[in-house]
Amino acid sequence: MSSSSSQFLNFLSWRNRYTRLVIGVVAISALVYIFLINNIQENGFELDSKAKGHGDLELSQVTKDTIYVRKVFKDWQTCIQKTADYSEFKKFWDSFSITLEKCKNNTEARLVELVPVKNLDEIKHYIFSPKEEKSVVVTLGIGADVEAEKWIKSKLPADSEFFGADPIVSPNSDLFSPIGIFFPIAVGKDTGLLQSNVRLDDGNYKMTTMANIDVITFFTKLMNRTLIDHLFLDNEGPEYDLLPMMAKNAEFDAHNIVICHMNVEIHHAPVGSDKAEKFVRMMKQIFADGRYVPIRAVNALHQRTFFINVDHPYCINKYLTQFFPVQKQL
Repeated sequence: MSSSSSQFLNFLSWRNRYTRLVIGVVAISALVYIFLINNIQENGFELDSKAKGHGDLELSQVTKDTIYVRKVFKDWQTCIQKTADYSEFKKFWDSFSITLEKCKNNTEARLVELVPVKNLDEIKHYIFSPKEEKSVVVTLGIGADVEAEKWIKSKLPADSEFFGADPIVSPNSDLFSPIGIFFPIAVGKDTGLLQSNVRLDDGNYKMTTMANIDVITFFTKLMNRTLIDHLFLDNEGPEYDLLPMMAKNAEFDAHNIVICHMNVEIHHAPVGSDKAEKFVRMMKQIFADGRYVPIRAVNALHQRTFFINVDHPYCINKYLTQFFPVQKQL
């Protein structure tokens, strides 16, 4: 066989392998797309060209109530900045929940009523609005437990929307799909094949290489929602990257993503670890911003923390002004 014929056959062989690879990638992408579309249609949701979910509410509307609520939490911020002790990490970590409780009780922030919501192995919290308006609730890290989401769904207006993401399909798809849209993916700071600590069927956790999608794309493209009423964040570690993205002038601001309140499990940070340094830096930024107030935390090895948005008018008017009626200001 001539050299040119051999080269031609090699080219054909390479082209066939490349073609099969492309077909395989397209097929997998199509299957994922079909899965998501079917899930969306079954739950009565729709994909739209712009963020949906909150009527014609003017997001920039600032009232006397809004200003007063901000003043209340400015007092809380002053208390935190005077009380928090960053000199030793273990001391800061161990006293974190105590510091939050002290500043809540010593300011009018104590008037905010958190509703306890039971999950299988913990108590989460929620703030219900007195307004009969739909809400958007997102869970990142389902962990085979949807008790909180089921109960909250039963209390919210019927047109409220629920979205959940977890890279482990079984049993999370079957559990979450009756509640809302389930996405079989891990959500974090970056897109790519990354190491994730995932919950296995037997309840144990294992570091596994998983396909991840960045949270900005998840909110703005897959969910197509940028105004989130509540976020459950318990995806085994990415909170150390995601919470800083919510700082003023950071990534969430750049994409107009707003979250009103959230349950976040801040996973244990051993003394001397990168997480320990990140935790201190992250909380310093949150306290300095004064946007998200960690109004309550329970130290159960991890810091189970409830944050409220005390900066955005939509969140203040929908959830917080109910606790500070105008007559109390006069």
